[in-house]
Amino acid sequence: MLAVTLGVPFSVDRFFGGYLVLFLAQLSVSYTNDYWDFEVDHYNQPTLFAGGSRILIQHPELRSFAKNFGILLILLSLSLAVIFSVIYSSLTFLFIALLGNFLAWYYSAPPLKLSYRGFGEVATALSGFILPAAGYVAICGYLDLKIVLFTVPFMIFMTSFILSVEIPDMEGDMNGCKNTFIVKNGKKKVL
Repeated sequence: MLAVTLGVPFSVDRFFGGYLVLFLAQLSVSYTNDYWDFEVDHYNQPTLFAGGSRILIQHPELRSFAKNFGILLILLSLSLAVIFSVIYSSLTFLFIALLGNFLAWYYSAPPLKLSYRGFGEVATALSGFILPAAGYVAICGYLDLKIVLFTVPFMIFMTSFILSVEIPDMEGDMNGCKNTFIVKNGKKKVL
């Protein structure tokens, strides 16, 4: 919407092509995060917005499916990102898709395990840049200062979001050795 507001013509093909890349990457997080957080999710009590889905805890036989399906979604997202980038001559879009999928996988996956090493909040804040920037680049093909500045409130929102969903998981994350901001600093600093 920002690109169109700034005078770039709207393209249905670019919009849906870019959205599909992001959709698949975002969907992969639901599967891979549940897979990699299997142990720590035993300690958490789920709420409507935090604590894991508990599907793999209730059905551990689905663990390999969750991992493999998450990988398939990432591969589909990256494949479509390559195709999109070739068709629309936008290496910037490919870079953003690579970054998004990288963060989606390594948020919980070894060896980086960003959310276990105190970088989960940074990864989540970066998603506040990645999602709107990818949409902008999908339409216009490039990054500029306008979209970078436009994403700042989204990055702040995503930081607030991750901190709020860490609150009910504090004790479980502590027991599961997940080094989140709230585990390191306590509820008072998060609030």
